[in-house]
Amino acid sequence: MKKEIVEACIARAQKKIGEIGIIVDEKRTALFELSLAKPNDYEMNRTRMELYQEIREFEALLGRIRAHLSLLENLLTSPSPTSADLGSLAVVKDCQDRSEEVYLIIPKPEVFCVRPSVGQSILCCMSPNAPFCKAMLGKKVGAKFKHQGRTYEVVQVE
Repeated sequence: MKKEIVEACIARAQKKIGEIGIIVDEKRTALFELSLAKPNDYEMNRTRMELYQEIREFEALLGRIRAHLSLLENLLTSPSPTSADLGSLAVVKDCQDRSEEVYLIIPKPEVFCVRPSVGQSILCCMSPNAPFCKAMLGKKVGAKFKHQGRTYEVVQVE
């Protein structure tokens, strides 16, 4: 289950890299074309500076996504964890209402995660810095933990 989910997150990151790459190329082309037209025009210079700044921001974003993509790719080759930790997929049961949720613990989850269903549950991608995740980290299968007055049990880790 973890492999398929991580692969879906990798595919999404790769798609995002491609989309941003196209935007950067378009902005570079526009910047080049502006450089050829009226090089001393104040408005053109301002527009060129704005384009240059946008390109730099997109390139910085590309760098962050590539770094996180590398982390995701490492998840595919890392050994299976025995407890809920960074890179693990944990199935957690709410002890009060018996519902289960599936968590993939990764840095910057908003960049990569898809929201597929996993059996009857929805996948939640979570940062290890999130309060719920902090309460779960290090717990082995069968271990219970509390968060916001509710008790949860780790049912599965992979």
